Amino acid sequence: MRLPAITDYAIRILQHVHKHEGEVQTTMDIVTATGIHYPYVMKIAVRLRNAGLLNVVLGRSGGYTLGKKAEDISVYDVFAAVEGALQLKDGLQSDPEDAQNDGDLDAFLCDLQDKMIAELSEISLADLT
Repeated sequence: MRLPAITDYAIRILQHVHKHEGEVQTTMDIVTATGIHYPYVMKIAVRLRNAGLLNVVLGRSGGYTLGKKAEDISVYDVFAAVEGALQLKDGLQSDPEDAQNDGDLDAFLCDLQDKMIAELSEISLADLT
C-alpha cells in the first residue's frame, strides 16, 4: 500500500502552516515552501477547509491558518479529509465479528483496517513537524 500523493501533499501543506503558526500563509507562501503546484494546493486546501483542518482568512492579506491545534490533527484526519474514510475493500463490515460471517478474508481485512485507522489516529501533525 502506498501513501497517496494527495495525502502526502496535504500533510506537507499543514506542516508548513503549523510551522508558521500565528501567521496567515498565502497560497503562494505554501507553493514556494512546499514545491506543490498551485492548482493542487488550491484543490487540497478546499478539502482541508471542509474538514475543519484549515481556516481561510479572507481579504487582501488573506490565506490560511490551522483550523485546529496541531496536536489535535491526526494523520488519519488528514487522510480522511482528502481521500475519504479508509476502506480496504468495498462493502467491508466495520465489525470483525460481522465480517467473520462473510469469510476469513473479510474478517482479516476488517481487523487490519481497524488497526491501520487506530495507528494513523495516534500520530498527530505536531508529532510529524
